[in-house]
Amino acid sequence: MKSMKLGIQYLILLSLFLCFSCAVAPTHGLFYTKVAYPGDFNSENDVLDKKAGSSCQVSFLGLITYGDISAGGVAREYAISKISSTDYVFTGIVYPAYGRLCIIVRGE
Repeated sequence: MKSMKLGIQYLILLSLFLCFSCAVAPTHGLFYTKVAYPGDFNSENDVLDKKAGSSCQVSFLGLITYGDISAGGVAREYAISKISSTDYVFTGIVYPAYGRLCIIVRGE
């Protein structure tokens, strides 16, 4: 009886973790999510979208996360000297079991 009670407590704790974990994207589904949403943009609109580059960050179980999604790092890697906009794409499978956040940098 005692182990069953402990099992129920762990199940409740896991449910709360899955349902109330921090959202990476503006919205997310419980089983699968793929959303794209805007980041920053050049409000003066004086930089053309001649080049684009992206980079991703991956997370497993909310415990291990790796990757570089800095706009400056992507700009350096793809030789973008002026940034016109940044956008994001989030993909999650039973998030926080698996999550991938990508940044897309555009500019010249």
